[in-house]
Amino acid sequence: MRLPPGIAGMLSKVTLCPEPQASQGTCPPESLIGHTTVSSGLGPDPFTPPEGQVFITGPYKGAPFGLSIVTPALAPPFNLGKVIVRSTINIDKNTAALSIDSDPLPLRLRGVPLQLQHINVTVERPGNQEFQFNPTNCNPMKVEGTLTGAQGATYPVSSRFQVANCASLPFKPKLTASAAGKASKANGASFLVTVQSAGLGQANIAKVALQLPKALPSRLTTLQKACLLATFEANPATCPDGSNVGSATIHTPVLKSPLSGPAYFVSHGGAAFPDIEFVLQGEGVTLILDGKTDIKKGITYSRFESAPDAPFTTFETVLPTGPHSVLTAYVPGKANFNLCGTKLVMPTIITGQNGAVIKQDTHIAVTGCPPSVTITKTRAKARSILVTVKLSQAGTVSISGKGLKSVTKRGVSAGSHVITVPLTRGGQTAARRHEKIKIKASLTVGRRSVTGTGTAKA
Repeated sequence: MRLPPGIAGMLSKVTLCPEPQASQGTCPPESLIGHTTVSSGLGPDPFTPPEGQVFITGPYKGAPFGLSIVTPALAPPFNLGKVIVRSTINIDKNTAALSIDSDPLPLRLRGVPLQLQHINVTVERPGNQEFQFNPTNCNPMKVEGTLTGAQGATYPVSSRFQVANCASLPFKPKLTASAAGKASKANGASFLVTVQSAGLGQANIAKVALQLPKALPSRLTTLQKACLLATFEANPATCPDGSNVGSATIHTPVLKSPLSGPAYFVSHGGAAFPDIEFVLQGEGVTLILDGKTDIKKGITYSRFESAPDAPFTTFETVLPTGPHSVLTAYVPGKANFNLCGTKLVMPTIITGQNGAVIKQDTHIAVTGCPPSVTITKTRAKARSILVTVKLSQAGTVSISGKGLKSVTKRGVSAGSHVITVPLTRGGQTAARRHEKIKIKASLTVGRRSVTGTGTAKA
């Protein structure tokens, strides 16, 4: 059976049944995820034994997860024990869709032909415990599978599947980015992107498109070291060191542990530029996120067009500096590759599985720069001066000057802020005379303090 993308279970909410209990049909109740009903026998009135149980297991036959389906073969006065059928659960590395393949079903039990007529499997945790979740994409899909007969014949089957009301789901992910102010010709520039989401209860992300600022161009020497597609598909770990350009970590409520792994540049045949491929692994699961790369007039575009329909809380990408850095720095008039004081804006489009679209200009924070404070504007008000200050970093801000009552504010975030500074009596006298008042602004970050000055006509 092949399930549509987006149908899965909260593995973090269950205990995987270990071996040999899974093969012996003695899994603990913490592994129970559903029940079965089976009918067998010839004619219009088949026999239905008592309800069976479905348990989720750890790795089985090379798959990261499996099922142990236990049905009592009880037909009073006969008790033929338990029928145990095992199945594998594999996860598609690109879509996260599940595929479930059962072992051969029994044809006879202690010489008695079973003649199975119906098999119903219901996934439902006892007591309505949270487990299974649905897609957040309302496009028509199918549950597909193949039935194999006792003599080897196969028959394809499918059933239409579609969820409803996806448009009513909230979609409020948050994307932030930062770059280190210090870059170099030898090691390029670093880049960090973080995406935050609510996890369950809102539409999942389907696509992300980023347009990097011209000050962060791609490094052509790194693009030229891309891994060949055949090598990557055979085993990403065998790709050359020069193609390993970073790492990523994703936290999801589906699993107890995060998925993490390296990022590779991979050359895809006739494509003009290599894709960036994130290989994320954890708890036996492997996911590959594919990012298309394009460069036009020195500007790099990155598009993730097929994100899995799966919930997550945080996704963090780190593209560090080094001999194989993805990006370098270009600031006209600056020969030292210093990004400090540079305004970096990244046009961003985030599309939800439900079709919702968020467009924003993501301001890339420049980190590692010395703190600075600038007085950008002043305006007189009754018995006070409104002082607009621009801070490069968060910290403690103090405003002082002759004729002013000193004002200190702690924990002020980076960016522009308007601070009201009261006038002293002397300042009010100067205001009546329309005299200029000198203003001093200081920013303290840790043990480091910097100052900026300005004047105001009261």
